[in-house]
Amino acid sequence: MNSSRVLVTILVLGAAVAGCGGRPSVQAGAGPVVLGSATFAGPIKAPVRYPNSGITLTVPAANAAAQATASWSDAYANCMSGAAICDATKPPTIALATATVDKAGTEGVNGSVVPLLNDTLVYVLSWIGVPCSPVGGPPGANSSAQKFSCTLLNLVDAKSGKVLYTVESPEP
Repeated sequence: MNSSRVLVTILVLGAAVAGCGGRPSVQAGAGPVVLGSATFAGPIKAPVRYPNSGITLTVPAANAAAQATASWSDAYANCMSGAAICDATKPPTIALATATVDKAGTEGVNGSVVPLLNDTLVYVLSWIGVPCSPVGGPPGANSSAQKFSCTLLNLVDAKSGKVLYTVESPEP
């Protein structure tokens, strides 16, 4: 793997975990966690775009549920194992979707970004209205006083049950 790909991977991972400022989340080694009952909504009914995070969710094919070898409860189990970043204060809504992530990935031959996910069947674990704090800003800025309401998403491979991408963003 070349250094450009490593850098892109580090940036993606850093962006995925950077916005966890001060809210309860499930993390590896954090001890026993009790999570509420999740709701499985089935396949999404309409496309959804999260422009800040570069995520596009589309309605999966009619036979998608049959192609999903992992269950939605397997996807949710990632919250218990620490493989996913989850809001421990409330359970997520879980849906089946086809996902493309175009603002993260690896470097292509011409320097463009090869999307991390491209029409990949996933379970989407979502929490809406999660308190979050801004990350970055000018040196010396006190961002801890500012609080926002964010959406937390985990995209979990519907075939393997592994977390593919996690993002928290101030968008619906």
